[in-house]
Amino acid sequence: YFGVNLLLMVKPLEVRPRVVAKRIVLAGEAGQVIKAMAHALANILSNMGKEVTMNVLYDATVRGGEITAEIVFSDEKVEVPFFEKADIYLQLAKTTRRPFEAERQIVEASVSEKGAPPESATVPFQREAIEKFGSPLFINMIALGRLLHDIGIPIDKVDFRAELPARFLDENIRAIKYGYTYQD
Repeated sequence: YFGVNLLLMVKPLEVRPRVVAKRIVLAGEAGQVIKAMAHALANILSNMGKEVTMNVLYDATVRGGEITAEIVFSDEKVEVPFFEKADIYLQLAKTTRRPFEAERQIVEASVSEKGAPPESATVPFQREAIEKFGSPLFINMIALGRLLHDIGIPIDKVDFRAELPARFLDENIRAIKYGYTYQD
């Protein structure tokens, strides 16, 4: 057309992989150390080079009450720390709050309801804590080990001595390792 030679040049655009952020919700009662467990998990992920956000929601009651921790982590900057659907929902106690939608649910066996969705795993954290460690206090550490396994964090690269309180440190580390290797 118009006496001009045109050359069509095509260059494919670079395809960048989509940044995938993982969303985790921990739910339980006050006294189950959900907040400490969430802080430990957030610190572990942060020390592994992940970008991490954490929101902790709890009732204003002194004793009892419910507590929920929401954690988002990614290899790149977390754009929005709030979400409607989680990748993993860990529930250690009955809750009156709206349960989170999640791709995978891990529920303490004593609070599991009949007719739970097929993507949920019912784990007897309390029974295992009492049988293996002699106290229900280790429910949260067994659950943390299970959670680390499910999100693919190798525990041999984690310095638990820096992440956990000194009180019951060795027992907590044993409980995390037990939860990491626990089979349904």
